[in-house]
Amino acid sequence: MVIVVEGHDLAGKSTLTEALSMYTQFPILNNRSYKFSNEAEHHKLIDFKANVEYNFFLMNIKLFPSLIIDRFIISNIVYPKIYKRNYDYSYMKKEDWKDIDLKLVFVAIEDEKIIEERLRKRGDFLDLNLQKIVALREAYKEAFKEFGMPYLTLNGSLPILDNINIMKNEFKL
Repeated sequence: MVIVVEGHDLAGKSTLTEALSMYTQFPILNNRSYKFSNEAEHHKLIDFKANVEYNFFLMNIKLFPSLIIDRFIISNIVYPKIYKRNYDYSYMKKEDWKDIDLKLVFVAIEDEKIIEERLRKRGDFLDLNLQKIVALREAYKEAFKEFGMPYLTLNGSLPILDNINIMKNEFKL
């Protein structure tokens, strides 16, 4: 089983993946290619890096069939949209995942007061603000619909153990 945890900044994805890894003993693979969306001017180079990274992840998934991925497919679609970059992610195909027991999880926080509190605690080192996080959250919702694969939505403002119990029941962990 490969569990992909997606969601906007400050939703609690990394905390959830770490706790889930402790529970399942699945290793975590972190994807940070979304950072490319705001760092480079040479789109072809970035597309190449993202494509190489995607294939690297597919290779690892075949080596480690029990795995947790902290951001991957959907994030690679969402962040370029928000940061107004036009990258070609056509290499990411649902067919690549047909033989993999893939579980997609969307972690989001609807309560903007909780987002603001988390933003104050973490600070604004990534040029984040409430407006951008809300835009990311809504872009994730749209991207999940477009991607067309089933997914589980979790409330990032719930205690971690509550969300793990939801996943445990839903995914038969």
